[in-house]
Amino acid sequence: IAMTSLLAAAGLAGAAGANATSYTPVVFMHGINGGPDDFNTLITRLTAAHPGQELHALDVFDHAMSFRPIWRQVPHITDVLRDLTKDFDEYHLACHSQGGIVCRAVIESMADHKVATFVSLAGVQQGVRAIPSSISKYLPEWIQNVTDNDAYKILYTDLGQTISFGNYWRDPAEDARAAYLKYDALLPVLDNDPESAATPPEDAGTAETRKANFLKVKDVHLFGSPGDGIVIPWDSSLFATIDPSDPSGKSTIAMDKQPLYINDWFGLRTLDQDGRLNATAVDGVEHGEWLTRQDIFDTYLEPVLS
Repeated sequence: IAMTSLLAAAGLAGAAGANATSYTPVVFMHGINGGPDDFNTLITRLTAAHPGQELHALDVFDHAMSFRPIWRQVPHITDVLRDLTKDFDEYHLACHSQGGIVCRAVIESMADHKVATFVSLAGVQQGVRAIPSSISKYLPEWIQNVTDNDAYKILYTDLGQTISFGNYWRDPAEDARAAYLKYDALLPVLDNDPESAATPPEDAGTAETRKANFLKVKDVHLFGSPGDGIVIPWDSSLFATIDPSDPSGKSTIAMDKQPLYINDWFGLRTLDQDGRLNATAVDGVEHGEWLTRQDIFDTYLEPVLS
């Protein structure tokens, strides 16, 4: 793994220049409670740096609609993406926060995608185990006042799986795992966890097709920061997961020490061995700053999204 320290109704919002031949088009997908305007600064900077590059922020499942179950979002997003990119040879897919796992679901279930580079910015790739106050106020009343330790008792139910947040809740407690595998048809399914007992929709494909589709991506770039403040644990963005042996819930297990990598469940090890997997941790970057900070753009995003 190349480790470094230091992206409702269908619609499109974007920016395009006159000569779209020099740069690969970029499609952006927002996170929970977000929308296409989240990428305005990034689009402005890319337009200046890459004249003629086609840049499109998806206007789908914005704001309140983003709380819908992710497998309900994926088919519509896939249709919008397919129509938008039908004339592209390839494109970069840059996704923020919840958008990171939404885009992974799209990639794994879309056999005809043409993603050159998958960029996950503070993406919840291995789930979360804390409900930030900035999000909790938008959640249904039946989950708002539940503690993080007890949240799985509600989220790992049929009711809890009706909100997107429940689809990637990841509680490492031993007594939570059976319910996680039984009720969560998103995260363990995307991971191709062989113990998953949930039934995903038919268009999610099989473990074999999901892995094959993910491996079609030429390069994967994962970005995360200890200063995130929203994604907890922060290194879920780099496919780390909470260590179940640590009662405090503060320790994590790195991606390459987990079965999903060691046994290559959906292709991470293959990508890494091929030199196509890059995981970058940058100190002091708050959750939304991946889309706004000039230094982050100059050092990390502009070169990748060329």
